[in-house]
Amino acid sequence: MLVSIKLIFALFRMPYNLLTSLIPYVSHILIYIRQVLTVLFFSCTTCIVYQYFKELAAFVLKAGAKVRGFILTTKYFRKFFFAFLFLSFLRLS
Repeated sequence: MLVSIKLIFALFRMPYNLLTSLIPYVSHILIYIRQVLTVLFFSCTTCIVYQYFKELAAFVLKAGAKVRGFILTTKYFRKFFFAFLFLSFLRLS
């Protein structure tokens, strides 16, 4: 009878031990999923904002000044995303 009670307690303790041993792996998997979703969000946002700035520069500048428009577009793009990412990294740390 004593052996069966110990066996029953051991069987109930096994899932607890298994779950507590899996917690670090689950947290790493959740962090990885969060990082992937963050990269997808920022890559989509980057493409959308870059396209917006490109169209804005093409509208503002003359059609013949393509080099100047490209330089202006990349300058605004760099300023915006440097400030945005810098503030995001400050908030995360």
